[in-house]
Amino acid sequence: LGTSVDLQGGMDPAQALPAELFSTRRGARGDMGYSVTDGVAVIQASGALVHRSRMDGASSYLLGYNELAMQLEDAMSNPDVHAVLQVMDTPGGEVSGAFEYGDRILAQRGRKPMWAIADSMAASAGYLGGSAFEQLAVSPTGYVGSIGVVMRHLDLSRRLANDGISVTHIFAGDHKIDGNPYEPLPKDVQAAFQEEIDSLYGMFVDAVVRNRRMTAQAVRDTQAAMFRGQAAVQLGLADRVSTTDQLIAELAAMRNRSFPTGRAARTQANQGAPMSGTPEAGGQPTATPAAAAAPTFTQSDLDAARAEGHAAGAAAERQRIADV
Repeated sequence: LGTSVDLQGGMDPAQALPAELFSTRRGARGDMGYSVTDGVAVIQASGALVHRSRMDGASSYLLGYNELAMQLEDAMSNPDVHAVLQVMDTPGGEVSGAFEYGDRILAQRGRKPMWAIADSMAASAGYLGGSAFEQLAVSPTGYVGSIGVVMRHLDLSRRLANDGISVTHIFAGDHKIDGNPYEPLPKDVQAAFQEEIDSLYGMFVDAVVRNRRMTAQAVRDTQAAMFRGQAAVQLGLADRVSTTDQLIAELAAMRNRSFPTGRAARTQANQGAPMSGTPEAGGQPTATPAAAAAPTFTQSDLDAARAEGHAAGAAAERQRIADV
């Protein structure tokens, strides 16, 4: 223990501004935590990300991959939502759960328009998630990238020695205390940790290659750097430069058109390929001829039917009076 593995950029999470501050189009927030604006579910992904949402020791709320995934899946199944936009302002987060989160996003592709925007940052684990959306935009002053993995080891041994403090480990299992902060990191342990980091980095590169259709070499050539706005688009890390409001407006315009009813609707329906009728030998249904489905009448036919109905009604009234 004594070590941590992160997919994070270099920004202090405490300095990150909430992503909702960058949009003037706000809808009511639902039970699942996302808002709906003109049929567009807007999911906010702000701050450092963790495996599961929780409160930390400073009473700060840490947003979990599990919560973001549940919000997305709920929005994709919500009949009042026709499109989804995830607004990201995150330096990254824990390795645990990050790849699973990306897979859950990818599994939703094709059901509804599903976009994301780095407004103003989608770094490291945040970029891993953002890259899995159908389209990833970046704000003009937004940053994406930091495709890399970091592990830190803290060596307190000299400080403890100066303070006259010694630590004795009582343990079983040769690797139980690997990476503890009370002694220098042994070379063999460091090599083992580096092997694990390299493996995770390979997984990260492969995920971006799959999500963004980039080459592995192009992803590795970024060397975990961050890229702003148009530079990110030129490298293929993002699709376009835009703003949150612009994307909400575009997605809102994709709402399904309402279809007319009555005679106009029947006219439109007859222009398509009807699926009624008796299957032929090949098993495919045949179209019902328009003449049979919608017979026509002349004006004289209508006048005659009206007169016939009037006469029948008058005869019925006379009979009713006679019976009384």
